[in-house]
Amino acid sequence: MRLHRILPRLVAPVLLYLAVGCAHIEYVTPPRYEFSGVSISQIKIEHDDDDLEISLLMTNQTDRFMVIDRNQILCALPSGQMLARSNAMVFGIPTAPTYTLPPRASHEVQLSYKVSEKTPQVALMLNRGIFIDNRSVELPAYVITQKVDK
Repeated sequence: MRLHRILPRLVAPVLLYLAVGCAHIEYVTPPRYEFSGVSISQIKIEHDDDDLEISLLMTNQTDRFMVIDRNQILCALPSGQMLARSNAMVFGIPTAPTYTLPPRASHEVQLSYKVSEKTPQVALMLNRGIFIDNRSVELPAYVITQKVDK
């Protein structure tokens, strides 16, 4: 066989692998999340292998100190399964489990969960991971949905 006949057979599978493996997934989050003195906005959400890596800007809008315990923020899947934070490295950076935010301060909070790219939606259960005056703050879930192109 000549090279011009073999080459397309070798290149096509590689291109297919790269096209599937490099698919970029975009996510939609609440345009505005402000409840009980907690404000959250999305910085970055992406997949790295089977990890859903999430970076959020959390702001303490109260006049009291707020504690964020990332190990207590669970990720709810559509099946009802609840996932704990998968590791202490997010976007390749080591992260501490808790943050203390002074009144009116903000901090970038990074989370990572073992979630398949095929999962269309997850919900971060924040009410067990955010505390003011040593009491958990009742908060609705922070929902993250894959963007669907129409």
